Amino acid sequence: IGPKQRIAELRYIRAAGGEPAGEERTIKSDDVAALAAAALRQLERLISEFDDAATPYKALRRARFRYDYDDYAHLARVAEWAVTAEEEEPA
Repeated sequence: IGPKQRIAELRYIRAAGGEPAGEERTIKSDDVAALAAAALRQLERLISEFDDAATPYKALRRARFRYDYDDYAHLARVAEWAVTAEEEEPA
């Protein structure tokens, strides 16, 4: 795209498993620069939030879902500190 050409549309592509395997949306805007600036602000906010030592990182991703295999589950070491209600009751 040359310096005098306008961007007519943006395409949002989300890659995911399952059915359907992904999502593709066309986003039309008269002000692409404003969309880019808003995305940059959101990214900076996220970086700032997780740069704070007080911000916790979740040990389980989307806990309501069951994952047969998780590349990072062993890093969370959840099984070592997880306690069920039965274990908490005094004997």
